[in-house]
Amino acid sequence: MMRRQHQEETHQRALEYLAKRPITMQHLNDWRRRFENGPEDEDEDEADHPPSPPPPPEPRQTAPNLRPVIPN
Repeated sequence: MMRRQHQEETHQRALEYLAKRPITMQHLNDWRRRFENGPEDEDEDEADHPPSPPPPPEPRQTAPNLRPVIPN
């Protein structure tokens, strides 16, 4: 019983977090690059390349619970 309640609370917190921080194309590209390259030692990778600048802010959505459709 307590475990299910904990799962529901965690799920709700995750949904609230994602509603405030929509996933950007930069996130998807980074995740795809990590998936295609396989597990690596990220400390070495960061030492070889300077950190990339943050992406420009995206326009705010009128309804925070809606997500844009990303074509494949």
